This record gives sequence, structure tokens and C-alpha cells, in this order.
Amino acid sequence: MWVNLFFASEVNWRGKGIVVRQETRFPEEPGSRLIIQTKSPTHFTLNLRIPYWAESASLTVNGKHLQPNKRLIPSSYAKIDRTWKNGDRVELKLPMHLHLQTIPDDATLAAIMYGPLVLAGELGTDNLDPKRIYSEDKFLHGGFPDTVVPELAGDRNALDKWIQPFSATDKPLTFRTVSAARPEDVTLIPFYRLFNQRYCVYWRFRTPAGNVS
Repeated sequence: MWVNLFFASEVNWRGKGIVVRQETRFPEEPGSRLIIQTKSPTHFTLNLRIPYWAESASLTVNGKHLQPNKRLIPSSYAKIDRTWKNGDRVELKLPMHLHLQTIPDDATLAAIMYGPLVLAGELGTDNLDPKRIYSEDKFLHGGFPDTVVPELAGDRNALDKWIQPFSATDKPLTFRTVSAARPEDVTLIPFYRLFNQRYCVYWRFRTPAGNVS
């Protein structure tokens, strides 16, 4: 069995007489749990995808680390070959971290990512006419007034020093730049959550002195 996606789901493998249930709130929580249901011990191999961004992934089976001295390699699969019993529980932890995705032809222009999530900057709705957001058929069209997009001047090799998470529990996966955006700091949220306002995904990076970095 191969597990590629992390979302609450259930598979009934009739040929093996087992049910595998996945419990997770990913990406709000950095990981997932798999619970095995079987009437009798059953042997099969479970392969769990380790994403490219998961540099510190860890895996336990019934609370015990699987090969504790062996690093789980990003962009690969963790293989668990064993005889499974009813109630066996697999816990996969996928710590997320901030990283950049530059565009191919300009290293000074990059998207900010957190794990697999693209973070977009909230640029507000000032002077944004709602009639310009949607047509009667609910399709986006142009005509937005110009707005200032901040440039970033933080250390590209130490993003967590100047991009800080919100402490409020009602704003998970929300970040704010700290004295590193010009002309003013900006709030970053997952792109899939952003709606009905201006935003920026690709940012121009400059050194604190103002030079392109």
C-alpha cells in the first residue's frame, strides 16, 4: 500500500481483509496518523511518502521509532514491511520550515513557502471597488488600481529570524515579517486561504543596504 496524500480518509482493502484509516488535520498539523483495522494478523508493506520539504521527518509504529538511527530521506518513501495486527498505529511527523522557491531566470525574485504551502502577502482592499473584483458571471477581470508591493530585505538564509508566526490560536499558519519589508511589513498566509483582496506571491529580495540580493 502506498500513501501519497495526507488527508482524513479510509481505505477498505477487501483482498487483505483490512481497513486503513488516516486521521489528520494536515496542513494545520504537521503530520498524519494511520490506524490498522484487521480481524486477524495480516502481512503487507506500507509505503509512506516523505515530501521533499520534510527534512526532519520521523516515524513511529505503536509509539516506537522505526529504525531510530536511520534518517528518513526527503523525496522518497518510508517502507514498513511487517505483519499488522488490529489497532496498530503509525504516526508520521512532518515538521515544516520556511524556505524560498526562486523563479528560474531571476534569483532575486522568490516565493516564500512553509512546508508545501505557498505563502501570499495580504495587500488589503484600499480603494478596491467590489465591482472590479467580479463580473456578473463571477469571473475575475482586470482594472485594479495600482498598489505598492513591499520589497523584502531580510536574510535569505535565516528566514525564521524575520518571518515570525502569529501566536494567536485562531490564526494558524499565519506569519508576519519583522522590520524586513520596505516600505512596511506584511502579513503572510497560505495562498489557498487568500480571497477578495490584493496579494503578492513572488517577492523582490534586497539587502538591508538596498541592493538586490
